[in-house]
Parts: sequence; C-alpha cells; structure tokens
Amino acid sequence: MVTFDPNKDVEAVQQRAASEQTTLTAFFNANTDLGALGVEARHHTYQEFPQYFTWKPKEKVWALRQRGYALGCMYYVSPTSGEHFYLWMLLTIVKGPTSFAHLQTFNDILYPTFCDACIARGLLENDGEWQQCLEEASAMQTGHQLRQLFCTMLLFCSPADPEALWMDFWQHICDDLWHYLITNLQHNNPTAEDVYDHGLYLLDQLLSALGHTLSAFSMSQHQHNWGAVLDRQRDL
Repeated sequence: MVTFDPNKDVEAVQQRAASEQTTLTAFFNANTDLGALGVEARHHTYQEFPQYFTWKPKEKVWALRQRGYALGCMYYVSPTSGEHFYLWMLLTIVKGPTSFAHLQTFNDILYPTFCDACIARGLLENDGEWQQCLEEASAMQTGHQLRQLFCTMLLFCSPADPEALWMDFWQHICDDLWHYLITNLQHNNPTAEDVYDHGLYLLDQLLSALGHTLSAFSMSQHQHNWGAVLDRQRDL
C-alpha cells in the first residue's frame, strides 16, 4: 500500500513508490549482500528469517540478530488465493531468493508463474485424481452439475493446473449451453467459441456468489458481456 498526495508530481510519486521497502523486498536485498549479513541470510527461508534477523522499521532493513529469539510467522494465505498462495508456498521452502523472478526459477528455468515454479519443484501433486473425478462425473452428470463440481474443486481441492482441467473438460461442462443460448438468449447458431465463453461466464458467476473470481485461480476470462445480454432479454 502506498499513500500519496494526488497534487504531487506523478514522477515523484512513482519514484517514491519504487524506493519503498517492505519486509519481503528487504529480505531479497539482504540475500544480495556480499558481506556477513548476506552469507547468513542465504541460509534461511523468509519464514525462518526472524529467528536470525531483526527488522529495523525506520531504516527498513534487516539486521543480524544480536540476542533473543523469535519465531517466524507469515500471514496465512488461503489455497483459493491463486498466485498469492503459490508465492507463499515458495517463500516457505526457497532459501536465499534475491527477487520474485528468482522464486520463479528452478534448475535455471524461469517459469511464467509461481504456480508453475511450485509444480516444477514437486510441491504440488498432479491433477490425476481430479481428471478421473471429472471423467466419471461427465458420464452421468449434466453441464449444470459439472459446473457446480468444477467450482467446488477450485474452491476446496486446490488443483495444480485449473486451466488445463478446464481445457480438457469444457465441452462436457458446457454441454447444455448450445441449446441454452438458442432458447434463452435468442442467440441464433451459436459457435463453439460462444459456448466456451459463456461457460467461463457462468463459472465466474458461481464463484462471485462465494466471493471469488476465475482470475484468482489463474484461469481464462470470458470476453463477451453476457450480463448485458441477459439484461436485454429480461427487458423484452
């Protein structure tokens, strides 16, 4: 969070924001130190840091702990928080990271997301059990029921790659939507892209009712304004 005066010069505000240090960015800086502080820092995870270092709030730096003992305590992050959860997970096991990109790197490969980095490190199980669950459910449940099931998986099962599960099963999850678009939304001859997009919209609506969004799970977003289409149908 950055507090600023809206009457100040924009560049000055940006420079100030860029120079702000948090306990996490200061942790990264400590790991780049070439002296005794850095040597010790690189032996510990972010969670372990308070055991060996103390935070200097005025200077916004970590210093080697001279006496006493403290337990590391990170804020809890729910598995439904998407990338924030995977960042949290990496911070509990990676020692000596110097940046966010460093956390996303494993075996000299920079992964595009924290989730991908967690998978590469073997921190997340593959989604075989959820694949099997959806395969079995697809044989006997309707699209509406499958959407409910998929949202339950997202919220409570923490699949490693929700986007891949969606891509594998979206046709089953949306198998009732081609007819729905024609009869309820007066959408003549809907395409597969229309069905796909409306399916994402309905998933997002289900999650929104519970205080979540598809973006929190690093999933694709619907492109069409289906809410406006529904409003027009209600007005007819």
